[in-house]
Amino acid sequence: MKAFISFLPILPLTFLSGSFGSSTIQNRRLENKQIEAAGLTVKILGQSGKMNLMSNNSKVQITMDALKEYDMDGKVVGNTGSSAKHSINNFAQVDFTFGAEETVTLFDTAAVNETTINETSARGLQLTFSSTLDTGSKLIVVSNIVKEAGLAGDAGGNWTLDAGDFKFNINLEDWQWCTADTCKGGVGKYVQIDIEIKGNSTQAQEVEGEESTFELGADTKLELANTYVTSDGTVRTMPDGYPMMTQQGGKTAFAFRFEKFMVDEDKAQNIKYDPILRFPNQDGSTSPPLTTSSASGVNLALSSMLAVSGLIAYLQVF
Repeated sequence: MKAFISFLPILPLTFLSGSFGSSTIQNRRLENKQIEAAGLTVKILGQSGKMNLMSNNSKVQITMDALKEYDMDGKVVGNTGSSAKHSINNFAQVDFTFGAEETVTLFDTAAVNETTINETSARGLQLTFSSTLDTGSKLIVVSNIVKEAGLAGDAGGNWTLDAGDFKFNINLEDWQWCTADTCKGGVGKYVQIDIEIKGNSTQAQEVEGEESTFELGADTKLELANTYVTSDGTVRTMPDGYPMMTQQGGKTAFAFRFEKFMVDEDKAQNIKYDPILRFPNQDGSTSPPLTTSSASGVNLALSSMLAVSGLIAYLQVF
């Protein structure tokens, strides 16, 4: 059997305000957290949101590189001038605050209209951490270590989880888009989050014959989808070419791009996206392929995600 990591936002979420860049610090709490269950250890930095994961001999580090807003021509907007910044070029100094640990059901019955969920749902140990941009847009990360095997999913699809799997959810909520009145550089059309994901291997390698699946080393695989779900339950597709993997100087980064998501002209939708990272289990066996109509989910809200630098010594796993 194998474990996996996924990015899947869960609504509603409660969070405290943090700070990005030069913004005023609110409710600053620079703490770090660690959660453990079913053979998987997850260490999270309160500053930067970097995550270090260990399962057997497999190690994975997830780092949010950047969160940027783009106009329809692909130009970054909202990152210069004296107005509140819509883009983050570096997460090293970004402060996150943590919610309480809790055990949760990982199958969204409301989204999929299931009536047998109490019999089939996976359950996980969940820890939420979050921060707020100068604009009021919210970045929320939800981590789940699966404690009890079962079904997980939402409107974007569903799949079976084993104990020791990991669902990492990156959410962007209440996004405040650049308009002609609020940003001098242009009008926002897309939000993109760039996430570095590093395993035992120097660089990720695309798995032949398995679409959007990447080998990270030590028999650990990352599985991606090009769809995501908005808060009204609509499944949407990323622009052509996304998710996009780039490799430079031993660094592998994945870009996830989401088109403007609005309830109406004044209020943005939240969205969710869920890549999946599969670890080998204690006995070295591997789990079957993902069984889902869509491996997606970002409650953009992208947990990112899905989306997370400044590692301190006692948290470092590399």
